[in-house]
Amino acid sequence: MRSASGCSIGPRRHIKVLKPVRVAKGDAYGEVRPNPRGFRIEAEIEFEHALIGRQVWAVDVKPDTFRREIARARTFGFLRDVASLWNAGYALGASLENTLVVSDNRILNPEGTRFADEFVRHKVLDAVGDLALAGAPLLGTYRSVRGGHKLNHAVLCALMSDASAWTWVEGEMPRPAAAHAEMVLPIGTGLRPGQVLSASSASGSGCHIPGGMAAYFVPPAGAWQGAAVEPRVGDGIHPIHGFAFSGNRRG
Repeated sequence: MRSASGCSIGPRRHIKVLKPVRVAKGDAYGEVRPNPRGFRIEAEIEFEHALIGRQVWAVDVKPDTFRREIARARTFGFLRDVASLWNAGYALGASLENTLVVSDNRILNPEGTRFADEFVRHKVLDAVGDLALAGAPLLGTYRSVRGGHKLNHAVLCALMSDASAWTWVEGEMPRPAAAHAEMVLPIGTGLRPGQVLSASSASGSGCHIPGGMAAYFVPPAGAWQGAAVEPRVGDGIHPIHGFAFSGNRRG
């Protein structure tokens, strides 16, 4: 996969961002804006926890930087939430090998963090995967402040629903590394790129993304108050990963 991810694949269509598009939810917001140099992500998180606090990181997303700086950043969660998550059927695949587990005063993983700012780097990894739902590489900068999967999805929906905010362009670009294998349309499901999927639940939010695949996130009640959020499986779409936390706010 490493050698394939850096191969030139010749002319390819990209989605070029033409103007800023922003979505806000309380003190969290996501914004995509034009960037003629390629795809860049700027992320900021802030948790009321001494081991996380405020972290800011920005990166130009390319195959080499993805492999070295982004892909190894693990998802994270709090020890106090583990029992309730498991009882609710969430995070069943989480372990100390693939998840940073934070108690009140320490990180439980024996090796600690892989990066000093691994928490915010994982938010960048999330954004890479979420924005891949557009169906083509983005030429633009995405900024996320106290965001998560739900906000990333909302920004992408807002962008694609405004025909004056983006356009198709042709160009040569190395094959981007995939952030989450689960985001690829599963083989054998009979689903087509661009198909709008029905949801397994009547609640949640969904949108049709031209050229890509529909995303359908079903957050549980209280998601914006710091509960865990998991994209649910619906009609063959796999969840992005085990779980993600949306309690990314100051108060």
